[in-house]
Amino acid sequence: MDSTLLFQEVPTTVGGVLRTVWQIFAAHGKTFVMLALAQVGAFIVAGLILLFVTFLAAAAFVTAIFSIISNLQGAEGGYTRHLLDYSTGVSGSSRLLNRMTDYYGNYYSNNYDNNYYNTDDLPDFYSTGFIVTFIVLYILFVVVLSIVSSIFKGAFTHALAEIYAGAVPSVKKSITHGMGKMCSLFSYCILFSLMFIAVALVTLGTTVVPAIAKYVQGEALNPGLIFIGILLFFVAVALLVAVTVAAVPSIVVEGKSATQSIKRSWSLCKDYVCFILCCCFSLNIILFLATIPINIILNALPDSITFIGQSIVNILKASIAPILGFVLYMSVRIRAEDVTQEQIANEIDSNVPLVHAVELKVESRDGKAVYENLTTSEVV
Repeated sequence: MDSTLLFQEVPTTVGGVLRTVWQIFAAHGKTFVMLALAQVGAFIVAGLILLFVTFLAAAAFVTAIFSIISNLQGAEGGYTRHLLDYSTGVSGSSRLLNRMTDYYGNYYSNNYDNNYYNTDDLPDFYSTGFIVTFIVLYILFVVVLSIVSSIFKGAFTHALAEIYAGAVPSVKKSITHGMGKMCSLFSYCILFSLMFIAVALVTLGTTVVPAIAKYVQGEALNPGLIFIGILLFFVAVALLVAVTVAAVPSIVVEGKSATQSIKRSWSLCKDYVCFILCCCFSLNIILFLATIPINIILNALPDSITFIGQSIVNILKASIAPILGFVLYMSVRIRAEDVTQEQIANEIDSNVPLVHAVELKVESRDGKAVYENLTTSEVV
């Protein structure tokens, strides 16, 4: 693939953008698939570590829960307790209610023998220790998984920037570069999450939530208000995605901070919102329609083959999706700022040597030389 064509034939239509996305994936699909596989592997490793940390931090609660689940299984001999024991109790008393009543009202039921009651007592899910542990573990899960996601967002973006700069993308180099931009990308993820929450509060919080609250209080449900609220929510989220599509590339390529990337993306994308939305919608529709017959075929096969086939489809979709955002970023930036391949190479510190070739033509009348047909090529 001739990378100079990406600057000479800038996609300005939906079809042009989708064609460019396909050309990049066709030429460098192996790199993007490997990045997607590395991302899946990183998530699996992070998940296993988090589960291990969770077990260590809440071992008593986890053990008690597994004990309850084990007791729910049928067994001969009649000594296994079932869900009824934990919900409605025996002889008209509830062990779960007794536990909560003891916690809140200092009341203890004598319907159970003390030894029987303490054999596999339910954990106190209302204790301060459990609540604090749960909150800390939840924050840890969110932070760790967000960091992994941020690293690979940076890796995909750097690989695409290398392609535009005329270099051959490297999985190792791109992941390393993504790790270098991890803090800025993670900060941007936090800012984007806050903006998303604000959009939800403004749209759903002023329409859907009041309608449901009135319905709970006994008033008639207002489906029209709920529909309008949900519609406004999806429109607002689509606009938010459109005006921030250049945020991650501006962090990775231009070295912007998290807050600067949002301003930068707004300045680049505000005049191309409809164009960006149409491109994103079209690619998602194409991917959705393409997976329908594949899923129909896979569902008719054995479960093991279905699992493998759907995993491959998901990996391919995860490999293609990041390309669109960068192609839109470059399309908008080239048109708005007339950025060159050499500038992109300098911004990402690419080691691809570029040479400017010009054709020198001498006019016969005045003998003056003029330069024509300026091109930029990679030195091999």
